[in-house]
Amino acid sequence: MKKNRRFIQDLQDAYAAFTELTLVILDLDGNEFTEVSGFTPLTKLGYEIWGSKETYQEYFPPLHTLTKTTVFDNRIGLKLVVSPIRIYGQTAYCLVGGYLLGERPRPLIEQAVNQEYSHIPGLAEAIKALPELSPEEVSEKLEKVTKLAELAETFLALQQQREYSEQQTSFISQNLTSMRCGTATVTSFLEKLKEVHPGLDFVGTALAKENRQYDLEIIRGEAGERLTGQELLTGESFVGTTVASRRSRLWKKTGNELRIQFFHRHKLYPKQLFCIPVYNENTIIGTLFGGTGNEGSIDRMMLEQMEVNSLLLSTLLTSQALQTNLQNHLMELSTFNEIFRVIPTVKDMKRLLYILVDVSINIIRGPFSCIVYKPASSYAKVDIVSRGLTATEINEYGHDVAHRTFSSPEMDVKKIVKRKTNWGTDVLEFPLHYKDKFYGMLCLGIHPKDDADKYKAILSSLAMAGSISIHLCQGRKEERNEDNIVTLLYDVVNQHDPQKYMMLKNIKNIVEAFADFLDEDPYEPLKKVSGLVCYDLSFVEKYIDDQELLMILDGFHKVLNRQKAMRRDSQILALAYHFVAHGENTASVTELVTVSEALRQQFVSFIDQQSIVETHIPLETVNAQLACSEEKKEDSGLILKNKLNLSSREIEVLNYVLKGFNNREIADVLYISEHTVKNHITRILQKLEVTDRAQAIAMIYQLGYSPPQ
Repeated sequence: MKKNRRFIQDLQDAYAAFTELTLVILDLDGNEFTEVSGFTPLTKLGYEIWGSKETYQEYFPPLHTLTKTTVFDNRIGLKLVVSPIRIYGQTAYCLVGGYLLGERPRPLIEQAVNQEYSHIPGLAEAIKALPELSPEEVSEKLEKVTKLAELAETFLALQQQREYSEQQTSFISQNLTSMRCGTATVTSFLEKLKEVHPGLDFVGTALAKENRQYDLEIIRGEAGERLTGQELLTGESFVGTTVASRRSRLWKKTGNELRIQFFHRHKLYPKQLFCIPVYNENTIIGTLFGGTGNEGSIDRMMLEQMEVNSLLLSTLLTSQALQTNLQNHLMELSTFNEIFRVIPTVKDMKRLLYILVDVSINIIRGPFSCIVYKPASSYAKVDIVSRGLTATEINEYGHDVAHRTFSSPEMDVKKIVKRKTNWGTDVLEFPLHYKDKFYGMLCLGIHPKDDADKYKAILSSLAMAGSISIHLCQGRKEERNEDNIVTLLYDVVNQHDPQKYMMLKNIKNIVEAFADFLDEDPYEPLKKVSGLVCYDLSFVEKYIDDQELLMILDGFHKVLNRQKAMRRDSQILALAYHFVAHGENTASVTELVTVSEALRQQFVSFIDQQSIVETHIPLETVNAQLACSEEKKEDSGLILKNKLNLSSREIEVLNYVLKGFNNREIADVLYISEHTVKNHITRILQKLEVTDRAQAIAMIYQLGYSPPQ
């Protein structure tokens, strides 16, 4: 800025000598942007008496309203030239020059000075020394002043554009750095954006919700408190126009534009407004918008910069969504890791059911969780294990579930159902089934404000894991433990990622068919392990001890990494996987150079003559007469005291954690503060040497402890 002023000052000094006028540039508040150039005795005297900010404001109209060079009379009749310096269509400064004296008004001016300003020494003499100008001379000086204003205007506009570009580059750099460090938020993004564009009265985001609504999530500027949290319908707002057209919009003159009536309702009257779509891939997830009450503040260049900023915002929102999904998946994986570590070791059916109930209610944090279960030894009753239900509610809801699930021939054992209890609570019901056996229902109450759909994937996987564990506990079929774990891992993929499961199923079918086609070895271990190719070997090693299976997987990964693998079954598995992963293109198998050429040719021949048909056979459920009963578990708190050194109060808190209570609910029950509850839970986790509640629950059940009913 100092360099800018120096150049403008030098230019003004030169023009003051050129025009023989005294010149100065003022900002819109009347402050001097440059020092006065070209003093004459008269202008020096006038400046000392009347050259103040207040005087400028008194005798000139509001400077921002000037759009062309204008001549004003001062208090004694001398003329001043005022020429606006406009940057991007807005008056930013004014060039003032004087004094001018025409041919005729000198006597009148001298008379006025003698009558009203005779007390000012030297004024009359200075006016007499001021030359009279013809209309042509006055016009010539006006042109020169205007030319100087235009030169200053061009220079300042270029400098402002340069500064703006530097600010924009810095803005992008800061946000990218924040994203890299994981500290970026939409709030910080908008705050920095408002700093770069101080001419905007407000800037904000409208993010998509359900039912074609948009939430004004964050607003910065004078409208912040009034607009934050407001909802917009797509059809009634400026957002709808942008979303429908999928293009950036700029309203240069809003006037009576109906689509900005939303702002008028909140006592905001923007004269200019922009709105830019924000994408996640090809889907519009919101808009970036801003406005100002000054005409001409938002131009095409700013709109283009805002379009760049909207891409940055899209990146930020996408990054946050991916981070949230990643954290959720890590939580799910952590939970399932603990579940799978505990459940296969549980031998007692009742304890297994309580584990499923406790883990599920801690995942969903709902009002209740229960399992309606039909024991294998009885066809005339069901067992109900629950948390959060009263005895009356258990009898009422449990009987309803039992009647629907075990007495109805139309029961779909693969369908997740959302219902309401008789007292109005939403509930998700997950069938517990494995192969052709139906064991009962896992039922989870949902709080009114919760989105039930977000829990379906993880709870479906939990229900599948529970079903398999129930199957193992019942001992319906004698299977080796390795087989059960392989099946569990394979079936969990179906619940967690159906698309990947279909890929695995295709690979498994091809492996089995190709092994039979070769007719040289049963390849039973290969057929068994072929459904686990999506897992890392290090993960599988945690649950499978069979070295034959592990060696097949190890060789499979080596082949994919272009390493030599001696095992023929590993090469077969790699051929099937590579073939499916590359769109079932037989030409792709030639890339597996570490597989013997003869085996590759056999595989291609096999594929050329294969036609795989997949058939699903529905299974029927058996009707039964049922009754309910509730089982109670005996407290064994001495386990926790002796093995983990937990205090009595910590055991109390832990019992409620196992029952799915949150910190506030525990505090209410025990008549202590939430802060105290938090401290107790922190100490419990430290003593158990775990990091979260899911791990704590799993560890407690491993010790053989269940909370009292």
